Amino acid sequence: MASTLSQADAFPRFRDADVEVVISPTRRYELHVGVLRRSSTLFADLLRRDGPKLSKKALDRGVTIRYRLVLEAISGGFRFRCVELDQHGKTIDNSHVGCWNENGKISPPQFDHYHMLLSALYNLDLGVDRTSVGSVMRDTLGILQVAEEIGSVSALPHCNSDFSRDN
Repeated sequence: MASTLSQADAFPRFRDADVEVVISPTRRYELHVGVLRRSSTLFADLLRRDGPKLSKKALDRGVTIRYRLVLEAISGGFRFRCVELDQHGKTIDNSHVGCWNENGKISPPQFDHYHMLLSALYNLDLGVDRTSVGSVMRDTLGILQVAEEIGSVSALPHCNSDFSRDN
């Protein structure tokens, strides 16, 4: 799982990633199907089928993504949907990517909480706002909420040190 840090969001970009998780057009994560299946009951269900066998042309271009999970706005919240890809790693149904254009808008706090949760799955610093007890509680409850939504609460014990670190 070799990685390089992305300038955009300081989240590792894994060269061997086979799943793209899209929170918004500007929050895209290239992750591993094995990690997501093991860490979330929802992701295990969405990723239960084998992804497409990538063509030689796609592999020669460096394409490794065989799955795409897109966060969509629904009444009262958000949900992930698995978008089918073809043998070139391209979307079959030509659907748009992401549910929220953050260009000049304040993004919903859940986006940060999904980022924190994905960080937890890779044992990275969660980036919890430690400026006050209230901000720590807000982020902690937000992470728990999205973890419950995707069935990954069991992944959180691995990140206890992030909440107890001294500044």
